[in-house]
Amino acid sequence: MEKEEKKCSDCTIFNSSEIMENQTNILDELRALKYEIKKKKTWVAFLLTLFLGPFGLFYTGKWVAALIMVLLELYQIFNYTNNALSLNLVSFSHNIMYIVAMYFISLVLAPILTASYNSDLSKEMDVK
Repeated sequence: MEKEEKKCSDCTIFNSSEIMENQTNILDELRALKYEIKKKKTWVAFLLTLFLGPFGLFYTGKWVAALIMVLLELYQIFNYTNNALSLNLVSFSHNIMYIVAMYFISLVLAPILTASYNSDLSKEMDVK
């Protein structure tokens, strides 16, 4: 009996507040890890937009903005081919300028939309 009492007196007893604090820390770490997995990378969005034009914006998770940019780009490409076939050089050059402008606007929007998505995700997941 004396040996058993000795063993118990040497045991470390955790109080419930320490256990709750440890569990809270573990949950916060898991939440932060899940956020890191789900968040979008700015450089990936930029590279996709660089090579795919406005189609790369779909990666950012902002579907409406990406769809608007893609539809505007497709409309300009349609007008470009229509003006090229009709040999309307003034409208043809305007269409080229619009297509290039939409491309560069997409490049600027990619990091902005990615940051917005990540911000919304961190609020949703309650990550600091």
